[in-house]
Amino acid sequence: MIVASGAATVLLPAPLALPGSRRYPRNVAGKRLLIVYHSQGGTTQRLAEAAREAAASEDGVDVVLRRAFAASIDDLLACDALLIGSPENLGTMAGAIKNFFDRTFYPAQGKFDQLPDAVFV
Repeated sequence: MIVASGAATVLLPAPLALPGSRRYPRNVAGKRLLIVYHSQGGTTQRLAEAAREAAASEDGVDVVLRRAFAASIDDLLACDALLIGSPENLGTMAGAIKNFFDRTFYPAQGKFDQLPDAVFV
């Protein structure tokens, strides 16, 4: 699934499943997508909202949209797929996204077989 907004294009994993994975069967019924983003100027927020609308249009997909500082380990542990949105800041991700990774990496380590994920910039 491709979502376009202005000059940016987002490629969403479809069908939010890994082929052959027991944890992520091809049927997406009852799956939760967590979209974590940071935006100061509003562009990344608009992309995140477009991704939410596109994903929510799929049957059986529950979409949770969180700003990076508001996203928690509980949000991460409850999701079946993850989409991260960040502006490019001098060639790297936003500090808020790095903060999300720092807060959730060790508590989530070992709690997922595999987690489908994607990034948009």
